Amino acid sequence: LKCPKNLEFSYNIRACNHTCRSLSGHDPRCDRENAPTEGCGCPEGTYLNQEDICTPKGQCMCYHSGGMTPPGPVIIDGQQCLCEDGKLRCSKDCGCRNEKVCVHCSEFAENTAQKTCDSLSKPLGANVTCESGCYCPPDQYEDHYGKCISRNNCTCMYSGQLFSAGELVKTNCKTCTCIQGQWNWIDEACSGKCQVYGNGHYQNFDSKWYRFDGHCQYTLVEDYCGYRNGSFSVRLESVPCCDEALTCSRTIILDLEDKVTLTLSDMKVTRHLQSGWNLEQEPLYTTNSGTLYNSLSAKPRSNSPLG
Repeated sequence: LKCPKNLEFSYNIRACNHTCRSLSGHDPRCDRENAPTEGCGCPEGTYLNQEDICTPKGQCMCYHSGGMTPPGPVIIDGQQCLCEDGKLRCSKDCGCRNEKVCVHCSEFAENTAQKTCDSLSKPLGANVTCESGCYCPPDQYEDHYGKCISRNNCTCMYSGQLFSAGELVKTNCKTCTCIQGQWNWIDEACSGKCQVYGNGHYQNFDSKWYRFDGHCQYTLVEDYCGYRNGSFSVRLESVPCCDEALTCSRTIILDLEDKVTLTLSDMKVTRHLQSGWNLEQEPLYTTNSGTLYNSLSAKPRSNSPLG
């Protein structure tokens, strides 16, 4: 058998650790069965390079996360390195302080984007990046003071203020706890407001405004949701007003626990009671009449006040 280039035939060829690339790091060929076989390979003491030529290890390129570099001194990631016998050796001195250690991405690529407490609360990007420099030791993170601490002691930021691990913040209807550099939220019962006025101006519970001028009866809000017995619903009847191009909510219908139906129209409130029930049994609502407004307050079974 005639071998290409300067390879030679042997009855005892092994693939493991016989390439220049294997000198720079772990050779995945060694993870498989490495029984000797006959074929073409490099003579003893030489290694197969990227051009499939057998060379002494002193002529081998050095492989790293950023690519390849020829034998000799070279600057990589701002560090003085030396490629020798297929291995890359870089200066360990980065001038690190505050218990931080040097990270050389050319020797060992790791995700340096998440080495701070602040980064733990941010989504991890699709591309894991490595930048050489000074970082906290493994399993430690840089807090907002620049010190290296464990993940359980990581600090959190909220509205420009710094909070220690375990501290609580209450905002709107949530209680937040700083845990491992992230805010852990606990939702609580929260009141909300929606409103309709004028010619089709709607504001929902998210405080977003909409313009809607349909001519029909519409459900503004309810807690039936199609799968349970509800306690209330509010319906609106939008009709033309002032000008045929404008609509106004002239009639409002409020149903309470399928016991009382209240209709507000033309500044008057009328009610309809279901048979077998009267207001003395359970006062479901109160009214307050004024010069400009009729105010009605109700409390359904959920004990969440409605106004």
